[in-house]
Amino acid sequence: MKIHIDGKGYSTIPSVWGVVKPAFRMAYNEDIIRRNPFDSKLVDVVPNDSQKRIAMTDKQQEFWINFI
Repeated sequence: MKIHIDGKGYSTIPSVWGVVKPAFRMAYNEDIIRRNPFDSKLVDVVPNDSQKRIAMTDKQQEFWINFI
């Protein structure tokens, strides 16, 4: 959640989650920690506030091609 609050994009967070989750799972299996905080789903912790990209309209594409 801190990464989200610090302004990192939603696409960055699953990358970090994917690295940290196995490490915590291993620590839990080895009885180093009592509870694995990464057992929950990512969407339950961090909201997906990413926006879908919209392709250029035909008018924008024509303008771009003429510009190039």
